[in-house]
Parts: sequence; C-alpha cells; structure tokens
Amino acid sequence: KLEDQYSPATRNAWNQNYNFCHIAAHGSYQGFWSQYSNPVFTTSDIPSLTNTMPTILTSIACHPGDFDEYGDCFAEQIMNKTGGSGTVACALNSRYGFGSPPSMGPSEAMDTCFFAVMLKDTFNIGIIHGATKNHYRNLIWSQGVWHYCGLELNLFGDPEMQVKLSQANEPYVYISDRVLNDDNNNGIWDPGEYAELIVTLSNGGSVDASNVQAVLRATTNSQYVDISDSTSAYGTISAGGSVNNASDPFKMTADAGTPNGTVIGFTLHVTADGGYSWDYNFTYAVGNPPVDYYDHDIGNVRYTVTNRGICGFLNDGQTQGSGFHYPISGTQYLYIGSVWAGNASNYVVNRDYSAENSGDWQQVAGVYGDGTVYSDQDSWAQYNDAGMGSPKDITCTQKGWAWSDPGGQDFVIVEYTFRNDGSSAVNGLYFGQFMDWDVGDPYNTDQGGIDASRNLIYQYGPGTKYVGIGLLEPSTASNVSFIKNEDYVYPNSYILDSDKIQFLNGSINVPSTSGQDDWSGFVGAGPFNVSAGDSAIFAVVILGGEGVSDIQQNYDSAKVRYPPVGVVEKPEIPKTPSYFNISKVYPEPFSKFVNIEFTVPQESKILLHIYDASGRLIKTLVNSKQSAGKHSVKWDGTVNRGKKAASGVYFCQLIVSGSERKVTRKLLLVK
Repeated sequence: KLEDQYSPATRNAWNQNYNFCHIAAHGSYQGFWSQYSNPVFTTSDIPSLTNTMPTILTSIACHPGDFDEYGDCFAEQIMNKTGGSGTVACALNSRYGFGSPPSMGPSEAMDTCFFAVMLKDTFNIGIIHGATKNHYRNLIWSQGVWHYCGLELNLFGDPEMQVKLSQANEPYVYISDRVLNDDNNNGIWDPGEYAELIVTLSNGGSVDASNVQAVLRATTNSQYVDISDSTSAYGTISAGGSVNNASDPFKMTADAGTPNGTVIGFTLHVTADGGYSWDYNFTYAVGNPPVDYYDHDIGNVRYTVTNRGICGFLNDGQTQGSGFHYPISGTQYLYIGSVWAGNASNYVVNRDYSAENSGDWQQVAGVYGDGTVYSDQDSWAQYNDAGMGSPKDITCTQKGWAWSDPGGQDFVIVEYTFRNDGSSAVNGLYFGQFMDWDVGDPYNTDQGGIDASRNLIYQYGPGTKYVGIGLLEPSTASNVSFIKNEDYVYPNSYILDSDKIQFLNGSINVPSTSGQDDWSGFVGAGPFNVSAGDSAIFAVVILGGEGVSDIQQNYDSAKVRYPPVGVVEKPEIPKTPSYFNISKVYPEPFSKFVNIEFTVPQESKILLHIYDASGRLIKTLVNSKQSAGKHSVKWDGTVNRGKKAASGVYFCQLIVSGSERKVTRKLLLVK
C-alpha cells in the first residue's frame, strides 16, 4: 500500500512485480494524479516499466480508459507496452468515476466486486468483468449515476484470458455461467414465484472430469425458498469443455411472504470421480428492492423522483439522479426541485438547496418503481417531516405515473397525499411544487409565462424546449409564481422559510419574468385543515413541450388522465354510525400492522375478511357479534397459516350477516 506517494514511487513499486494493482486517485486520459495535481502514475512512467509478472490494473479514477476522445489513452499505452512489462488487463473508466465518501460509491463498489469475484471461483477475466456489472445490474438499469458508471467501466485486454490455473493432470470444474429463469419471464424473481436455475460448468483443468454431479443448497435466508429439485448430473466434462443442465435444471420457489429485496445465499456442491469436489457460493435477490430515487423514463421525458421530497436529484450536487430531460435523449433542464408544505414561517418543510441544510423531509420507505397498475410506469415513495426541529407528524405518500403513448409521453404526474399522523389537527396547511429550472444556456437566460386558466407555469431559453409545472389537484391554486433566484436564492444560497411561506400562501406573487434571468417556477395550493388521521391531496404534472401551444396541449392531456382509474378512493363516511362502514384505515400504506376502524349501527354478526389482489381470501379478522358503535381491529400482515404476506395490494371487506351490503377498502403492504 502506498499512501500519498507520487511518481516515481508508484512506478518503482510496480517494478517490484505484483499481480494486482488498484490506484485510488484522480485521473485523466494520460494517467493518475493527486488532488493537488501531482503525477501519481502517468504515461510518462510507462517506458520505464520493467515488471515481469502479469499485472491487472483497476482504478476508480476518471478518464484513464478514455479510448475514444484522444489518441491512445493510458490504458491503451500500458496494455501495448512491449518487452513483457506493463499490464495484461485493465478495468478502467472511459469517463468519470464516482465515489460517495465516507461510504463506497458506484465505481468503488464495482472495483471491489471485481476482486471479490476473481478471488472466489472465476477463471475468465471477461466473465469477472461481466459478473461485476451483473451483480449491480438492478442499480445500473434503475439509477442514473449507477447507469453511467456501469456503462463506462471498460475492460482492456483479452476477455478469454484465464486469471488462475489448476494443478497439472487434474480436472478443475467451475461455474462459467448461470441463468435464473423466473416463471413470468420478467427478470425479477418475485415472492411466491417459481424459477429454474441453469448452471453451466466448465473444466479448466488438464484432464477430463468424469461423473460430474451437482447439489444445490440454500445457505442464508433458506426459510424463504423451497428447492424442489436440488440435484443435476453433468456426466463427463472434457478438459477445456463446458456442460449445462438445461435439460435438468434446479427448481425452486420463493416463499410468498419473502420481503422484497431479500437476498438468498446458495452453495453449489460439485463432485467428480477421483474424490474431487468444489463448492461455489452465489446469491439471488427475491423481488425488486426499493431504492432512494427512480427515473420515470417510459415516455419522452426522463424525470427523477425520490423518497425524500427532493426532485430531480438526491442533492443539488446532482450526483444521484437524472433531473428532467426533454425530450428523453435531449437536454437536462432542472437544477433542483422540491415539494413544500407549511403553515407558518416556523413550519415549512422542504428539501432542495444543500446550503440550507434542510433535510426536513426524511425517507420512510424507498422508491418502488416499474409498476404498471395505473399507468405504463408507476412509482411510489414515502417520507415525513421528522427532520424538522418541531415536526407535526405529517407523512407524505408520493405516487408517480408516466405513459409511453403519443398522447401521454411528454409528462409525469406526481400525486402527494399528506397524512396527519399526529394527535391534533394541523390547520392552514399549504402545499407547493418548486422547480429551479435552468433551461437557457447560460442558466441566466431563462424566461417564461403563466397560463392562469390552467394553473400552468412554464419556462424556456433562447431556442430551447419548454418545461413547466401544472396544478391538477385541487382545482384552485394559492399561487402560481416565478421566483427570481437573484433576489431569493443568491443572498443565502437558499430560499428563507419566511419567503417560502409567502410563496405558499400567495403573499408574494411574481406573475411574469421581467426579462432573461435565472428564474424558478412555483405552483401552490391551500389552505387545508387536516384533522388527526386525515389526509389532503396535492397533485401536479411535470411536463415539457415544443412551445406554448404544445405544453398547453400536454397539460390538457395530463388533466384528462388524472386521477387514474381506481386510484382515488373517497368513501362516504357518515358523521354518525347510521349504517355500517369502514371509517378509517391507518397507517396507509403500512409495513408492520394496519388499524381498521369500522362502525356498526346496531348489534350484528360481523365478518371482516382480508383478500389478496387476486381475490383469494387469506385472513379472517372478525367473525363474531359486535355491539353498535365504533370498533377497531389490527391486521399484522399475516395470512391464516401465520405466514407473512408479501408486499402488495390487499383488500379488507366488511360484511354484516343477513345484509347484502359489503364495504371494501384497499390496503397497501410495503416492507
């Protein structure tokens, strides 16, 4: 290990002959540098390399693998070093490497995984590189920064190169490939789903492996999987050959109560004649685990939603998230955004500019994405006001909907349901959507307009597309206003709460842009009086357009699609129990238990059932006489046999014996 050492220290260490090297430094296409721009290991060191051992190089650094912008980059030059020195392989970034101190960021995690895979059971360096990315595939395809890092980490060298050798005159059987085929073929092994595992075994030894047998065992979280066929016969695998078990795959089913994101560990025990045996460990995740942010990108926009009230990115450093692209392959127009809530200058909840250190909104659950219940791409997240000095126990459930068809591809609808989880009413609440757009280039060439009849505000720059915010729910706005950043953001690098509350309630209103400048847009609604246990809804559309008429048409299309069919449930609840009813379900959604309150007008035999989304009865909570009045029962998320139910949509149904009336409410279980 070399710490804070500059050239030629790295070169001299290299020449002492090491098989593996990882350089944690800054970089360019010419090599590696310290934070003070001192050379650590550069192209000028390559001619002086004299190492004789084959060396593999990895690094988190930016650009040493930048093969396409300049002449030969560092990776190409060290790979092409003649005389047997240099490297036999490099895994380096063609663009940026991202860290996340003090924890590991995407680039560091993939570099660490590279060595973890190599030191376990994999011989082929191409497979090592591919397995590294495959390990993080869900993050790479769902999160902007991970996607970027995964695509631009490149392998230089022969992908067929073997990195380990077996002893002479022995077989060496290893896993060269494995594929888990889930029953519905969507690439996600869901709770309750059957799957078949096809494993390809290869022989990297110098002699044939005879009578190869394999047994699959679950080693961690084994209670969540039933392996119905754990054995497979491979026969003889010739030296250098491969055999798979596609005709006799391992068969297994994930338990229906498996929490989303649960990782199950497996061991494959492989034997061959002659007393040879090998054990290989690997994992599979059940379900699609929640993340901190998610890109709506099914249509013609790319918009990042999060689980902490901030919009576009997880912070204004823009290191995690994609912002707002319109069209989807076009320019990114958003600096940062946030949903605001408040009723006074000492109670304004938001999360946008880092200079304010306002982590007012705190995540309750991760973002769940890729649903298709109400749109072509649904998302769900939840956060609360726990980051406030004096919180009022307001929880926000955020739902996002996007479409791929021509009439709905230019926007994302976001619905915020603010629930009062406190013990007393919170009155005079306002809600607002704030977006600091940077449409023009440079950023201070924005201007915009307001369509008051639509509660639509939009911005544009010289020759750019149009982007904006439109109010969908409620129908009346408290304020539709521009915010001049020079006046309200620049003095403190954030907007004061005393100004935010005035934008929320409309005391400050800027109805037009006075010229090209750095502007933000804001749409607010209220006031709402929210009793304990009750909720208020605020919904907006984030949209783009080619011009004024196009963005107006896109708003109108969004207005028609909101609310999606089946989303909003507003049962009529009587002030007195003149008839039986499910009066309240909370918390909504729930993770551990849910309280179901119901009213009965007279003593009656009551049935209260829980059904899953397919209509199957899974639990009976009440089956007895109940006196007239209000009652409450708790469901702990278990089915009749005591097993935990999987995350998803459920329904509770209240039935009175002898009556044809049934009352049903939807429940959402999130783990």
